[in-house]
Amino acid sequence: MEIGITKLSTRGQVVIPNNIREQMGLTDNEQFIVISDNGEIILKPVKEALNINRKKSKHAEEFIRAMRHDKILTKMENGNELSADKVL
Repeated sequence: MEIGITKLSTRGQVVIPNNIREQMGLTDNEQFIVISDNGEIILKPVKEALNINRKKSKHAEEFIRAMRHDKILTKMENGNELSADKVL
């Protein structure tokens, strides 16, 4: 396990320490799922999360909801109208 210390910038950005980026093979423009869980912030690389066993992952429901939310926002940004039942 690698441990590093970082801080939150005024723009809400967090830098992942180099030793952790190297250990995990993270690259520029890596996308993450951000999960809030009982006072903890969990960052999960999207490429890793796509390989999760959704029946066994304790965060699967949050991941699926986040991915669905992202698809809905993209449709809305492209000018598509969505009914309330599709958004919910």
